Amino acid sequence: MRKDKRWVRNPVLTGFALLGAIGSMQWAWRVSQEDAEVRPRAEQLKSPIADERVAALSEIALLVGVEPGHHAAAFPLVLEAATDHDSSVRAQALVSLGDLAGSIQNDAARSDDRRVARNTILNHFRDFDPKVREAAVASVVRIGPIPDEALFVLTRFAADPRHASMRQVAVERLSQMERRLPEALTAILQAISDPDPMVRVAAVRALAPWSGADSRAARSVIGRLVDEHSNVRQAAAQLLMNKALVPPVEVTADLVALFELQDHWPGTVAVLTLSRMGEHASRAAAPVLLSSLRRGLKANVGLTDFSNHLRSLQNLETAGPTALQARAILRDCVLNHAEPGSRQFAAACLARYGRFAVDSLPALTEALRDPDPEVRAAAQRAIETIEADRAKAKLRSLS
Repeated sequence: MRKDKRWVRNPVLTGFALLGAIGSMQWAWRVSQEDAEVRPRAEQLKSPIADERVAALSEIALLVGVEPGHHAAAFPLVLEAATDHDSSVRAQALVSLGDLAGSIQNDAARSDDRRVARNTILNHFRDFDPKVREAAVASVVRIGPIPDEALFVLTRFAADPRHASMRQVAVERLSQMERRLPEALTAILQAISDPDPMVRVAAVRALAPWSGADSRAARSVIGRLVDEHSNVRQAAAQLLMNKALVPPVEVTADLVALFELQDHWPGTVAVLTLSRMGEHASRAAAPVLLSSLRRGLKANVGLTDFSNHLRSLQNLETAGPTALQARAILRDCVLNHAEPGSRQFAAACLARYGRFAVDSLPALTEALRDPDPEVRAAAQRAIETIEADRAKAKLRSLS
């Protein structure tokens, strides 16, 4: 504040500043007058009605986006509007400034304009109006990699209790920090528990750069599969089902825990995620899956409730000790489960093991005498599938 007072009390500096401002404005208007397309928008920027000035700025950015040749006339007008007394005009000016700066990313001759646009947008991080601050944060990505000096302000905005929209935009920008700084991750991990669901959605998506290597990030995303809001759950599922993402093996237990939920959907996402994490993760999950299957069978729980367990076990291996135990559980279910639907499902699961389920043929043959016709049909299909796969394997070995 004292610096501002000294500036005002110094008539020489104030005079130079005024002259510079007047000169830049005169230059801007002169250039715009030479551009027939920009001229009407420049006139509209003189309107006393803020909405008309906002509309003019939006049209200017649109015009330059279509015809970049108008940049020279448009840029100084938008830059000047960033100092407008009306906050809605300043906010739109920053958005348009970001658009203009983004359109000249590869233009070396416009490097000074990019620098000025960058500094102007960053300076408005400190604007007194939250709408303008939000516009500045939203626009900063258009000027290239977000500079590290913006980190402190972005982390502060991400935790601002007054403005949910500001928190959302700040979190989105934190994920775009050029070097993905650890401070950015800390702020995003805090935002994933935000009371506003759209901020949580932004936090889940922002964790994408970290979720393949950092167990805290991956665990936080997994936890949002059971979020109370459907948009958050969907965002978490989309990230985890991305084939390019392979979470660290440390989160195996978190994924397996989802299999125990009454809602099967999170478990289905977990199955697909585990299948990309390699054999080590699947082996780590196998004992828990087998134990859960045994408990369910003893409690006479419908085996369809354990479809995700079975899918994971089948992704692990079709032969070997884990597969042997899984088939033993399935055979027990085919013969002894009280629910016909579960006996039928168990027979179908055995069929998926193909020739490796030869050890289950006696149980399936016995199931051909099951009182339920659907179970008998499923057992017959399983026997045929296993025998056909065994015959193919013999032919391959002979050839």
